[in-house]
This record gives sequence, C-alpha cells and structure tokens, in this order.
Amino acid sequence: MLAGDSVKVDTDAYLNSKPALGDIVAIGDHRGIRIKRIAGLPGETMSVSPNGLLLHNEVELSFQNQWLLVHDDSYRRASLSWWHAQDGSLWNMTASGFDSVPTVGPSTSRMLVYGHRSIYANLKPDRVRDDYPGNVTEIRKLRQVDRLGIEANVHAKTDGMVRWFQWRESGVVCQENVLRKGDYPIWIEWEESDRLKAFPFPNAVDANHPVGVEVVSGEISLTSLKVYRQFIYWVDESRGDTWKFPFKLGPDEYFVVGDNVPLSIDSRQEGPVLRKRIAGQVLLDRPSRLAYDTMKGNED
Repeated sequence: MLAGDSVKVDTDAYLNSKPALGDIVAIGDHRGIRIKRIAGLPGETMSVSPNGLLLHNEVELSFQNQWLLVHDDSYRRASLSWWHAQDGSLWNMTASGFDSVPTVGPSTSRMLVYGHRSIYANLKPDRVRDDYPGNVTEIRKLRQVDRLGIEANVHAKTDGMVRWFQWRESGVVCQENVLRKGDYPIWIEWEESDRLKAFPFPNAVDANHPVGVEVVSGEISLTSLKVYRQFIYWVDESRGDTWKFPFKLGPDEYFVVGDNVPLSIDSRQEGPVLRKRIAGQVLLDRPSRLAYDTMKGNED
C-alpha cells in the first residue's frame, strides 16, 4: 500500500471470523487509526534470526503474492533504460521496450540484463534494497533484497524459448520457458528449486545486475518491463526495535508490521496489539499486482 492509495475499512469483516495472517487491518488507539499487516496470530511464536530477520514460528516472515514495484521501464529518463543488452547488436531498444534480433548461430547469447541504480546516490549502480516510495529524504539502514519478480508484455513473433536468470547471494536461479506465438502478459518469479544447474553461469548477471533474459530461440518483443521485490521484515535494535524476542503471543494478541519496513512503528517496538484494537479489515481499491498466474513452463 502506497501513499495516496484509497482504502476502505470493513468494520464487519471479523464479526464471524478471526483476523488471518497477512490481513491488512485498521488499528484504533490513542493516536487514531493506523494501517498495519498481521504477522502473527494468537498462540504463535515470534523470534529473530541471527542476521536480524523477523521469524514467524521459526520461519522467515513473508507473505505470498506481496510485491513492491522497484523499477518501471515505461518511465525512462532522457530515453535511457536501466535494461541493456549484453551484446548491443542482439537487442534493439524501442520506444517502450526491446526487440530481440533473430538468432545468428547456435552459440549466440542474447542476454538482456537489468542494471539497478540507487535513487539515493545520483543513480549510481547498486543492489536492490528494501527502500520504499516516499522515503527519499529519510536516513535509515537499508538491506539487500534478492527475491525479485519480473512483469512484462510479450509479443512473440514465433514460437520460441527463453531463459530468465536471477542473481541471489546463494547462487543464480533460472527458469526456462517455452513461449507461444502471440501477445500476452507474463509474470516471472523464481523458487529455490530453480537453482542454476543445467546452463553455464551468465557472467552478465550479478549483484548490481540481478535479472537477465536470454532468447534461446524465436523472436520476441518485451514491453512494459517492471521489476518487483518481495518484502523482507527485520528487527534492528539501533532504530528502537526493542521488544523482547522470542515470545509467544497470548490468546487475544496479534503481532503487526508495516510494509514500510525501515520506518514503520509497529509491534517490533511496541509489542502485540489486542484483538479489541483491530477496528476492521482494510480493502484496497486497486487490484492485486498478480492479475494472472505465475508463468511456469509453457504459456498457453
């Protein structure tokens, strides 16, 4: 949820049911109404990993299908893209995306790579971090995020095959997908099971260039390229996250967090909220980012 979003609060949402993990709720207290996400339910355990990640029942806290936009190639400064071809002759940049060039030979690599830049350091190359829209003037500690997703519109001129690479600290992950001739939107996210095994390591993909797409066969155009990241939740005593971990939530207690992780004031500092403080469930006017299924294997 971003600044300017319109929200509605369903005050009847929990009359016949209980708040669920991941629900966005309105919390009422002496400061008024605050919007937070439920990260822990009664009876569950909250703790912290050695590197500061917030754990829910001893597992890193994450929510399925919750993504934050990192970069939208539709908005180019001075017509420059943060995507570039490993070999400039094998992709042509267009006004709204990129066209692949027909395969020259069996060993031809056609890698289009995303190079991330920091909006806090004059657009210098950087890793993707857990910054958040509206925080540009704030001073805070940022952490690297290596769980990314790609959204794009595909125009496949022919049937073909592409490989999508993503750099992670633990190693490169890769999906290989068959694309059918036609026009359609796609969404790519990687699992640990996509660990790179069968293909040579793509040197163009690294910490500052965390995503690459390689056309193995066929001709495609990619437009409206967007890069997303997953939320990561962490605890940092230096910023006031002083609630004592680990602990088990009581029968009427909920652990809540804000998606603006570096700045949010929530249960990491103030502890659990009581059920009676939850005024209702927040309903967003805008739809979820995932308007179509994750693409795994063939695109029909």
